[in-house]
Amino acid sequence: MTPGSMGWSLFEAEARGEIPADSTTMLIWNYIGPAFDTTINGIGSTVWALARDPEQWKILKDEPALIPSAFNEGLRMETPISIWARGCRNGAEIDGVTIPPGSRMCVLIASANRDERHYPDPDRYDVRRDPTTTSPSATASTPASGRRWPAPRPTPCSPPSSTRSRRWAAASPSGNPTAPPGASPACR
Repeated sequence: MTPGSMGWSLFEAEARGEIPADSTTMLIWNYIGPAFDTTINGIGSTVWALARDPEQWKILKDEPALIPSAFNEGLRMETPISIWARGCRNGAEIDGVTIPPGSRMCVLIASANRDERHYPDPDRYDVRRDPTTTSPSATASTPASGRRWPAPRPTPCSPPSSTRSRRWAAASPSGNPTAPPGASPACR
């Protein structure tokens, strides 16, 4: 741990009694762990979706302002953290089901992100879909510790370079390329 870092500050706060003893490791995990998973898998999911759907790639090339929406759509389609446990301190009623106080429950984030009642054609990747309702992780969809951090807003490092590629090719899970016939050997 680097002195002066966020993690270091949390351990110092724990030593001063400002946060509960033995909670620092979990706090660090709640801030950093899901952020890495969400970012890495979100980028991978977005690239995969764009490689599989040349029409969506063309839309994104023509409208680079849609990059944040495209990234959030990748998170919606392939939710990096698909299930998250939560405690129900005071109890609740959800869709006619009573949750007793103190119960543990799981939030099925991936399921919510494919809910056809909320997302028309939920299995289709759409760079123009409203990105503000996606739940990439529990910290983004519930009032948890990570909620205090701003939502990720990916932007291209260089808009011209982000749209130079005419075509991407996706490999299947077995590693076999799925490039269209006649594609450059570099795509295979």
